[in-house]
Amino acid sequence: MKLTGTHFGLKTQEKSVVIIGMRGAGKTTTGGWAARHLGWPFVDLDISLEETLGMTIPEMIKTRGWDGFRADELKHLQTTLQEKGTGHILACGGGIVETPEARKILNAYQQDGGIVLLVMRDIEKVVGFLQIDKTRPAYVEDIMGVWLRRKPWYLECSNYHFHSQSVDAVGLASTLEDFSRFLDVISGKGTTLQTLKKKSHSFFVCLSAPDILP
Repeated sequence: MKLTGTHFGLKTQEKSVVIIGMRGAGKTTTGGWAARHLGWPFVDLDISLEETLGMTIPEMIKTRGWDGFRADELKHLQTTLQEKGTGHILACGGGIVETPEARKILNAYQQDGGIVLLVMRDIEKVVGFLQIDKTRPAYVEDIMGVWLRRKPWYLECSNYHFHSQSVDAVGLASTLEDFSRFLDVISGKGTTLQTLKKKSHSFFVCLSAPDILP
């Protein structure tokens, strides 16, 4: 399990946490953890979109096509951030980054002090999970190809990354304590940074590897 953050010190401690990532990466699991740890409501935007429109995502795609679904998804993201922009944990659908306007919204959100948390797992394990998951519409292209196309967008739109090698709920549960500490730091609720500032000196370790994820 690896945790990566690109900055400390948020403009506000109350802005909602937005979670992005591939389907099957663990957004719902980590979103539930975050909601319980911070005491905030958890909203799965896919589910709330279905409730708002009164139809399932497969039905939306069948009725309006992928372009129509993406348009509805974008509008729902905009509305949700307006109505629940503080004190919530918001998990986006895996394909939210496919829409340029959605990427602009996510980028603007993190630049305004919000947390956009990218949840990742080993992609081979995610592929295996998605091949047996029949609860969502099947990808119309190779899953690995989808990941490779979306990966730069995920990285662009997020300012914090949570990476776990585990793919099942049991494996993810073993990282809960680390995730809770990480969440405290990035949400401004932890005291780690304040404790460091009180010390007369501190140190850091610089790794030569440009990217520790591989």
